[in-house]
Order: sequence, then structure tokens, then C-alpha cells
Amino acid sequence: ERFLYVCNYINEHCTEDLSLETIAGIAGFSKYHFTRLFKDFTHTSFYRYLNKKRISHAEQLLINPEYSVTEVALQSGFSSLSAFIRMFKQLKGCTPTEFKRMYSLDCMNRVDGDSAPDTLSGK
Repeated sequence: ERFLYVCNYINEHCTEDLSLETIAGIAGFSKYHFTRLFKDFTHTSFYRYLNKKRISHAEQLLINPEYSVTEVALQSGFSSLSAFIRMFKQLKGCTPTEFKRMYSLDCMNRVDGDSAPDTLSGK
């Protein structure tokens, strides 16, 4: 139950400056004990869990063409653009710019595909 609360807290505050010490304190454990228990509960490390949540948040922002990659990095809790790009590529297999471009092309293809007549069926 305590770790469900901690995970929910991380999910809701992932864009903030969260540290292992802070979250361990919220859970009521030393950072060493918390690290072991968190990994047992989530099957991943605290920082990997946090970064996955931040990247997930970033994906939602990247689909908005009004946000630059730098703005997304800062709004997603990363202290530097290079750290954001490195983590995004590690977890998603492409850079944030490539993701943004692929999403934009996918949207354009869907719009074009929906409005174009189906030449095979004559519709």
C-alpha cells in the first residue's frame, strides 16, 4: 500500500525535481532500503521508473506542434536538453525530433488517407 502511494506520487509529480532521497523520505525509508524495496515492488530502479514516466509525459507534449523539443524537455522534468534527448532515445529508439516528425507525418497521412477516395473500390 505504501508503494502504491509512492508510485502514484511519482506519477503525479514526475515533472518536478524529484530525488531518491525525497521519495525515500516520503515512503519512510532510508534511500538504501527504499532502493531495494522499490525494485522488488516495481521490478525496476527508482530512476528508470521516474524517467519512463517523464518520457511518457514528454510524448504527450511532443505531439503538440506548438512546443519545441527544449520546452518539452524542461516541462517534463529534465534539467538539460542533452539528458532528455539521451533518455528519450534510450527508451524510445529515436530522438524527440524524429518522434515529433514521425507523429506529424502519421497525422498528415491519416488526414490524407481519410479524405482521399478509395481507388480500388471506386468509393
